[in-house]
Amino acid sequence: MISFTCKTTTVFIFLLCIFAFPLKAKEQPRQQDKLVLTSQGVLSYADSLYEQEEYYRAITEYKRLIYFFPKSKVSYAKLQIGRSYMAGEDYTMATDYWKKTISLFPSQSANWRKGMILYGISELDSQQNEVFYFRRNHVAKAIQIFKQLPVTKENKRIHTFTTQWETRDQNNKKSPVVAGVLSSFVPGAGSLYNGRAIEATYAFLMPVLFLGASYQAFHQHKQHLGIFFGFFGLAFYGGNIYAAINGSYKTNEARSAKTLRQLRQQNGIFFFPHSQVGFDRF
Repeated sequence: MISFTCKTTTVFIFLLCIFAFPLKAKEQPRQQDKLVLTSQGVLSYADSLYEQEEYYRAITEYKRLIYFFPKSKVSYAKLQIGRSYMAGEDYTMATDYWKKTISLFPSQSANWRKGMILYGISELDSQQNEVFYFRRNHVAKAIQIFKQLPVTKENKRIHTFTTQWETRDQNNKKSPVVAGVLSSFVPGAGSLYNGRAIEATYAFLMPVLFLGASYQAFHQHKQHLGIFFGFFGLAFYGGNIYAAINGSYKTNEARSAKTLRQLRQQNGIFFFPHSQVGFDRF
């Protein structure tokens, strides 16, 4: 009985081996799905990332389009890369990018004009959170860029903005010399000239009070106290002159920044990433 069982088991294993290996050999390897890139697919994906405000990922996809599909919408992709830098508020990269890329467009072409406008706006927006003193060179550069654009109906508001900025009224600028001289005669007068009433009040009171206290101390033969008050009185007097001169520059810079903002608002010289059509689209 045991011998029969062993033989049966041996036969079963033998048959299993015969049928198992051919079946395994006949199994076909599973084919993996292949990803096929198309220019339209890459462009659509890049645009969707841009719309989702994934600007730096969008830049990568636009660059992929330019590299793999040089005969596709390359000009559009180049413009979108610059727009993506601007939308991400990386104006240093934006200005560097436009400076290098604009020369790749045919001169005076539609894409060249768009690039020049965006280049100028990038310069206007550079260091926009800083005081106007640090922005002056960027603004001057933007004006020079805008002046290279042809006078056409499409560029009318750009040229209107440029003309208005260059012919703005500067007769009301405050003179640092006048402010300093006024404050040297009457403490606070220079600050009042600059339109800074609160600053003028402090600039007048502090030196007058300390110098008055110094005079009283010397009059009462309190030499050390007189020197103490006199030192601070002279310090506040000098500070009042400095504040008046510095205030003139600050007043002029603030007015220039306000004028720039108003002219940009009047002419719509702004970049809005998702304004597809209309007055503010660049």
